[in-house]
Amino acid sequence: MIPKASQRANGRQLATHLLNAYDNERVEVAHIRGAIARDLHGALDEWHAISRTTRCKKYLYSLSINPDPRQGPLTRSQYRDYIARVEKKIGLTGQPRAIVFHRKDGREHCHVVWSRIMPGALKAVQISHDRKSLQTVTRKFAADHGLRLPPNMRPGGRISDNAPPVKVILHEKHQQERTGISREDRVREITLAWQQTDSAQAFVAALAHAGYHLARGDSVPYVVIDRFGEIHSLPRQIEGIRTKELRARLAGFPPESLPPAAEIKQQVLTQLPAPIAPQFNQSADAPWITLKTAHEKRRAIFRQRLAALKDKHRAEQRAMATRQEESLERLRAERLKQTATGLTYFLCLIPGIPQLLARRHKGHDLAYLQTCRKVRHTLLAAQQAEFEDLRRQIRAVMRVEKREARSLRTQLRRAFLNSRMSDSFYAAAISPALPVSREDIHTDFGANAADVTGRHGATKARSIPARRRPAPPKDSLSAAFTAAAEPPPARLRETFTRASGGGRKHVPKPAPRLELDV
Repeated sequence: MIPKASQRANGRQLATHLLNAYDNERVEVAHIRGAIARDLHGALDEWHAISRTTRCKKYLYSLSINPDPRQGPLTRSQYRDYIARVEKKIGLTGQPRAIVFHRKDGREHCHVVWSRIMPGALKAVQISHDRKSLQTVTRKFAADHGLRLPPNMRPGGRISDNAPPVKVILHEKHQQERTGISREDRVREITLAWQQTDSAQAFVAALAHAGYHLARGDSVPYVVIDRFGEIHSLPRQIEGIRTKELRARLAGFPPESLPPAAEIKQQVLTQLPAPIAPQFNQSADAPWITLKTAHEKRRAIFRQRLAALKDKHRAEQRAMATRQEESLERLRAERLKQTATGLTYFLCLIPGIPQLLARRHKGHDLAYLQTCRKVRHTLLAAQQAEFEDLRRQIRAVMRVEKREARSLRTQLRRAFLNSRMSDSFYAAAISPALPVSREDIHTDFGANAADVTGRHGATKARSIPARRRPAPPKDSLSAAFTAAAEPPPARLRETFTRASGGGRKHVPKPAPRLELDV
């Protein structure tokens, strides 16, 4: 098993992600502790409100527990045992927490979210070196339960315990979800183009034949735009080089002479054989029908709860009004029964005494009515709080539905674009002035041709190490690339514009909105 943890904020976004039922086969909120709300969004909103009284920004500690499916799933008691060990080791014992179980691709895993803010002291729990603490807990847990750990988690493994964690960039993960191309495939393609060329012109032409375009970035000097219109920092896409080496080779292509990335992105989008964001028929497509059916079932539950809550509030108000009226009638009836006799009767005949008694009774009635009014206001306030809590849950469900619809739209869009990625598309997308075709690249590169095609090629060959990879013949490939890179860099913007067929604008249509009409 491999634990992954981080300190973070934005609990509302985390709750929406954890409750996304489209990306998971099953979602179960198993336990919530330390919150008045019984739903995940409400609990994390409470913890965020408490954190506002402190200076802590990352008020949550999120842990993902991923067991090895080859060793079988963990039982709930094993999950509880591991969570208790983590709490004791890191110092989160007794802290508010929520436990969510996911089943994805037939594999169950667990997410645990703690609030770092101590409710009594209003101070954040200090968490340091938590990665090493998690490794210690995982090793002890695996030894006690007879589980095998991956090599990097074992004592004395091939990866040091003090090795820095692999940095996962969130926007690269989202790009992979949109396009289906992993960062490893993209780096392999661009690195091969760098290693198989010996000049700036040849490298730029190799990028173009692989489906990438060189441009000027906003925060970095050199970026590349892939075949889907996604922008990537060029130094991060080439293995084993430094930015200084990249600048030295691309000295003939200074950043100020390159077109901006936004302009090239628009040109790449216009080269696609169909719109980059196809409009799917949400009333006829089977995936949308399935998703909308699931959403309708969920909304029906909240409609029933809303109707039941309104009926309950009306019944409570009628019952309260009836009780108050009956109590007032009983009070007045008791006064009529108290008939003055004897000396009191004669005293009541004195002028002014009946008026004083009537004023006294009226004061008692007003005090009673004021008490009834306070009771009514208390009841209405409690009912309003219940109604607002239900509305908050409805808004949370709408955010989850929006997230699920985005996941489906991303999946359909990726499948749509991958189905259009063919050699004929590449031939249309690349500038017609380039004399070298993809077949020529395959012939010249030989065994490494599959690395150029990358994810969308017919095959995938294992990349040859840089020291052993033979250099391409300068008299064929490099010369062709050099000729293809003309005209000079100063006119590169005009070349891109002419090759893409103009600067047509692509205005994506707004995404469909999901409303919960309650």
